[in-house]
Amino acid sequence: DRVFSTSSFFVALLASGNLLAMIWTPYLIEELGAPDFYVVAMSLAGTIFSVAGAYVWGGRSFKTLRYSLALDVVTPAIAPIVQMPLLHVLLSGGSAFTYTGGNFVGNFLFARYNKWLGAIKSSILLTIVLGVAQVLAAMIGILLARTLFIYLFLVVVAIKVISVILATFTIPEVAFVPEESARQYSSTVYDTSIMGYEVSVESSKESILLMVKLAGIAIMVTILYIIYRVLFLLIS
Repeated sequence: DRVFSTSSFFVALLASGNLLAMIWTPYLIEELGAPDFYVVAMSLAGTIFSVAGAYVWGGRSFKTLRYSLALDVVTPAIAPIVQMPLLHVLLSGGSAFTYTGGNFVGNFLFARYNKWLGAIKSSILLTIVLGVAQVLAAMIGILLARTLFIYLFLVVVAIKVISVILATFTIPEVAFVPEESARQYSSTVYDTSIMGYEVSVESSKESILLMVKLAGIAIMVTILYIIYRVLFLLIS
């Protein structure tokens, strides 16, 4: 259940980062009418502050790294209300700085789990997490493509808040609560997720069976109608 909680946290964190990257540039150009060079400036600022973040957050304890998760929520919360493109360049740098710390939490945890998962299983699981996060961000982006930018930013904030809650309540290494409480919360999240999955699978089976039955009835009715029409034409 600890690995499950960490995977869920990392999916949420990465998905929020991917979604933010998808919507920020269009917002800057379409909503604020900023020139293209601001996009380049944001990218450059992100790169510089990512390097700085790696230097600052690298080697820190999990208890310190958790503050980067909380700070990472701030940028998407204030970005949609900032109207000056130049300030978005600074916000992009700040977001890259805090996001790097959050990434360290996930990567360091998976590195620690190598001890009992093994390098191969841990690498495969991390690859799956990365893929799920990308797909999740893309699906949300497609579903909400016509939504106002401010709502998209709020979705990013909500997902980041979920990642913070998962990290600080269900992962013992990062949690604010005592380790025993974190384990209990982690177990609760795991059990609830498994129960939800089983209910979904069972509901899906029942729905598929119902669809098959309805399709069978429809085919029988169609066949009877065709037979009736043929007999009617022969008789008439």
